[in-house]
Amino acid sequence: MLLKIVFDVSEHWQNESCQLLDGRLLEDISLSDQLIYMKGFDREYVLKEFHQNLEDDKPLYIDNISYETVHLRKIIAYRKNFDYLCAGMTARLFCELSENMPLKDYFLFKMVTDTKDITEVFIRAKNKYVFTDKAHFIQRMDQIIASHSGLILDYDDGAGENWAVIVHKNKGKVCMIHTKIGIVFLKKDSDLFLGKVFDDLFDDLYVELAEDFSTEQWHIDLARLIQEVPEIDWHSNENTVNRNRFSLDDLYFATV
Repeated sequence: MLLKIVFDVSEHWQNESCQLLDGRLLEDISLSDQLIYMKGFDREYVLKEFHQNLEDDKPLYIDNISYETVHLRKIIAYRKNFDYLCAGMTARLFCELSENMPLKDYFLFKMVTDTKDITEVFIRAKNKYVFTDKAHFIQRMDQIIASHSGLILDYDDGAGENWAVIVHKNKGKVCMIHTKIGIVFLKKDSDLFLGKVFDDLFDDLYVELAEDFSTEQWHIDLARLIQEVPEIDWHSNENTVNRNRFSLDDLYFATV
């Protein structure tokens, strides 16, 4: 299974029958998250074998290891620095944990088993192509629509939308294109009838083929997105769109 480390435990103590954790927060977490911890999982082994993954905050592939779940009850302090802890983002969390769990030997994880990181897609797209301005983007959209009689553009320039959706009158939605970076999410079977549109007008853009727009198969690293692709503005909170599992339709509403 694929796991992402969300909390590196550094110390703990008892408080009113609950464990109070102090450590370094490596990824945003919320009270709705169900975290897991490894049983019989040696911390030094992780640091040795997966050091680069921990440094880059990448998912780890771990199998055949027992684990249990952890439910957050309360976040005491969030996204703040404390003088007596290590530098960077820190937090205190109340958790429901096993009484015999030696916290200092464990990391807390979040499962990322069956979703793809859309952050990487945006970074590759930005590195390939960025529209010079809104007029340039609209000109490209007009060229696409004019090249095929069955295509319709769904885009409200006056409302300041960041995505244009292209719909085929018989086959429905075929692609989403961002107004600033050259990312195209194209439904897999669409290139069969788009023909010249796909070959010529999408040639310099980054095209990501998708099975559909409704399957929840994506996750995103917001901290990295903000730093490396500020052109994509994610404005939905965790209660509206789950950052760890969402569809391209969800992406549209979270960033439009």
